[in-house]
Amino acid sequence: MQLTGTDPVAECIYGTYHSSCWKTLDLTMWLAKWNSTTPFCTEKAISKSNCRIAGEIWTDSFLRIAQNITGGPSCLGLYTCQGDAPNSKEIRQDLNAMEATKYRYVCYTIYAINFFFSNWYTAMHFAALNAGNLIGNIVQAIDPPTKQSNVMLNDILGALAAGLAFLAIPEAAALGGAAAVIAPIFLKAIQQAPGVAKIIWPMGTIQRDVIEVGELQSQLETVVAALEPRIAKALATVMGENQTDLSAFLAFAERGEFSGPRSQFPNIANDTSGLLIGQKKLVWSSVMGR
Repeated sequence: MQLTGTDPVAECIYGTYHSSCWKTLDLTMWLAKWNSTTPFCTEKAISKSNCRIAGEIWTDSFLRIAQNITGGPSCLGLYTCQGDAPNSKEIRQDLNAMEATKYRYVCYTIYAINFFFSNWYTAMHFAALNAGNLIGNIVQAIDPPTKQSNVMLNDILGALAAGLAFLAIPEAAALGGAAAVIAPIFLKAIQQAPGVAKIIWPMGTIQRDVIEVGELQSQLETVVAALEPRIAKALATVMGENQTDLSAFLAFAERGEFSGPRSQFPNIANDTSGLLIGQKKLVWSSVMGR
């Protein structure tokens, strides 16, 4: 949805956050230029508030430079940027209105993406720990007498991590709710960021062990333990763990969904019913295909 005013740029500068402003302000090209032209600090630099520090990930550099400070927040890890992003008064004051707005929008988007990954993990973790009834029903429905049907442990881990992605199924769409709103955003981004997808769903890992369906509940703790580092690593990649690589971040940011009002970006940590449906769909598909 586009801004309807006569001057969309002015609305982005002086109005509230809006998803169309990423495109209106041409932030993809602007950020790419910032990444390629912002100098690294020299040994003689008196202040490091306007240059990048060697070894510093680009989002850390950006947040620090945006606020004209020598040390600042990092959104590299889960739950590290759950508060408010820097506002117009906290953005450096030596910029014109257009430049300040661009800094502010990118900062806001960095925070929003961290918020998404953090709450995605919270929702997945909660749904996994409350999946006992789901797993019990699957066990009883597949093979009540012997419980000998096999399933890949990695498939179950995938079900927990991909519950969000499988919300495209009609049953989930009918539920509505936060997860159903977030799912299309995640799917579009992950299709443009195959490196992030490979982190969340790696091949050839120890989780490829085959277990019996009857063992699912006892193996759930192992599955949950393996979930957090995958999502944390995916977030670190998006946040620029490779220091100057913007590609994963832009895959999530450049359509603008993370630049709209936070109130329009639901908190999936509070809505796990849809996620459980996504998990059930994948678990059933895995088991019935064996």
